[in-house]
Amino acid sequence: ASAAAAAIAATAVDAPAPVRELPSPSALIAPLLRLSERNDAMAFSGADLLVGAFRRGDAEARTSAIATLVAAVGSQLAQLTHGDDKETHTKRLHTAVHLLTLVLVTDPEAREAAASEGVVDMALGQLEAFLPQHRAAGGTAVLPGWASGAAAD
Repeated sequence: ASAAAAAIAATAVDAPAPVRELPSPSALIAPLLRLSERNDAMAFSGADLLVGAFRRGDAEARTSAIATLVAAVGSQLAQLTHGDDKETHTKRLHTAVHLLTLVLVTDPEAREAAASEGVVDMALGQLEAFLPQHRAAGGTAVLPGWASGAAAD
C-alpha cells in the first residue's frame, strides 16, 4: 500500500503542468464588460488586466482589443438610440465607457488606437446631439450619464 502511495506521489510530482495559452486581450473584453456591468468596481481590475495583457502582447493585440472596446461602446450607443430597453443599454453603455476610459487613462499607447477607431468623433457627435434631444424631452441634465460618470441620463 505504501509503495502504491509513493508511486502516485512520484507521478504527481514528476508530471509537467500543461501549458495553457492566455486569452488574447480582445477575448477578455466581453467577460470583463459582463463582470463590470454587475459590479462597477470590477472595471478597475478589468482595466488593469487588459493593460497587463497589452504589455504581454504586441501592438496588434492592443489595437484589436481597443477596436473591440470602441465597437462595444458604439454598439451600446446604437442600441440606446434604436433599442427597446433603455435602462439596460444605458447601464451597458456606462460600463463600456467606464472600462474604455480606465484603459485609456492607464495605457497612453491605447489612446492613439482609440482615436484611430473614431472614439473622439463618436463621443463628440453624441455630446452635440444630447442637449437638444434631452431638452426637447423636458430634461435638465447638461451631460449624458455616460460622459459624466453618472449611472443614468
